[in-house]
Amino acid sequence: MDEICRAIVRILEAEGVEKATIIGISAGGAVAQYFIQEYPQKVEHLVLSHTGIISAEPKHVSRQQKRLLIFRLLPFSILMRIVRMMVKKTWVFPASSKWLEFRQAYLREVYLSGDLDKEMFIQLLEEGIKALRDFVFKPEVLQSWPGKILILGTKDEKWEMVSVEDLKSRYPRAKTHIFEQGGHHTVFLFPEEYTSVIRDFLKEE
Repeated sequence: MDEICRAIVRILEAEGVEKATIIGISAGGAVAQYFIQEYPQKVEHLVLSHTGIISAEPKHVSRQQKRLLIFRLLPFSILMRIVRMMVKKTWVFPASSKWLEFRQAYLREVYLSGDLDKEMFIQLLEEGIKALRDFVFKPEVLQSWPGKILILGTKDEKWEMVSVEDLKSRYPRAKTHIFEQGGHHTVFLFPEEYTSVIRDFLKEE
């Protein structure tokens, strides 16, 4: 996580950008929360979208450790079958989205491509656990930080709503917007509505 954050700083500096609005979607929300704690001077505003809090609490670490154990024990073919089943069961894809066909084709390409392997998943989980353990939430950083925070979630995803409440507890100054549909994939399924909400947020005084 340290390396990712330092890379973001180098990109901003290379582009001549003093401050940027950081938008953390899904797992990117962990990066965004980590980044603002370490480099608040580089963040103009923060958007936490369809993500949960990053926390070193034992319950958060334990959940990831259990997943890591399962991924290490099971053959990759069975793991991929489980992942596909979970995707079909928990991810919401409303037929009203004109981007539905594209999103489904993209996910098929990701999960059926030969580029994924077991070591990738294991490394991702190991780094995620390390990030949780290393993370230190410093509320005083945000108290002196002048920017705005927006939390985004979607009604038709139960996990999303629990995560929104957790984020609101940690970031009480944040504004919240809840989309009606799109589940974990609102940004891909309803991009026009999604970007409109962010534009309106950034325009607010």
